Amino acid sequence: MSNSPAAVDSIDRLIIKALSVDSNVKLKALSKIVGLSSHACKNRVSRLLTNGVVRRFSLDVSIAALGFGVEAILRIRPEAGERENVYNMLVQMKNVTHFDTVGGDYPFHCRACAASLEELDNRLDSIKKYAYVNVDVVITSPFSSRIQGLL
Repeated sequence: MSNSPAAVDSIDRLIIKALSVDSNVKLKALSKIVGLSSHACKNRVSRLLTNGVVRRFSLDVSIAALGFGVEAILRIRPEAGERENVYNMLVQMKNVTHFDTVGGDYPFHCRACAASLEELDNRLDSIKKYAYVNVDVVITSPFSSRIQGLL
């Protein structure tokens, strides 16, 4: 699997850009956007998937519509010797929607949601026994992904 820039040409970039705007676009419409036959376009999309350039087609769901009134960004610094334990706890938490391991003082960055601040705090109690948790409540999210700017 190659993720090198040379593996993605200008037509691939057009396909990725169109899919990033609407991942549910019909093949016929996508082929018109990029100027290929439907068959050639389908082969390109399949190759992008096979090569790992496009990893998945995602869904953008409103957490508020699901009853979650609070979303927070968590920065977590495990206590000495607790990194693996805290990592496993975070992976198991159902309300954690995103999880990144990073370099720096706070090696775990997460997004989590809850019905209320009180519920969020209660859900974090188990983690707080083994780590320092910094919580920033999300006010707005102007965009969740901006891949188009990279193309």
